[in-house]
Amino acid sequence: MEETTKSCVPTFSFKQHEGYLYKHVRDSKLLQLGNFNLRYFRLVSDSGVLNIYGREQDRRPSAVINFRDLISVADEGKPSSKDKECKWRHVFLLFTIERPYRLYAQTLKDKREWISRLSEIINLLHADHRRRLAQTNATKSQVHNDDEPARQSINRRQEENKVTTMTKLASEVRREGFDMST
Repeated sequence: MEETTKSCVPTFSFKQHEGYLYKHVRDSKLLQLGNFNLRYFRLVSDSGVLNIYGREQDRRPSAVINFRDLISVADEGKPSSKDKECKWRHVFLLFTIERPYRLYAQTLKDKREWISRLSEIINLLHADHRRRLAQTNATKSQVHNDDEPARQSINRRQEENKVTTMTKLASEVRREGFDMST
């Protein structure tokens, strides 16, 4: 018997994960040391969002990222020579549909925890998406409808748009010189 839930968000191993991270200023080049601002990040698994606040005490987030918009998270690896001088050298990258984020954790432990939580979200959502896509395709093959060619065309265009977005993001990352093989 198939399990159904009210929420479209899979069950995660955590309810909430939060803490301060330094966020690279958007106007700077992604992989160059530049300005960064201290922000309070809160992953809320029940809501399926990553909230970004100016301070922990703020009631309203300055930015909200839906879990479904997360593409990947990557450890930046060895710090650059400029980053070695910076006490916040525990860097990782978070790629979303909208844009990439370069984030600094104050400790290696914090960085590993954030990467672990974000990876869990991304892996579960991608697996859930593939499962739902397979179910949708199975249902479509069972039901014959005159509108089927039009629906297939729309679905194909939606998938092409996703691939185009991912391709653009990947080429931007390659252009900046970041190795995504980690």
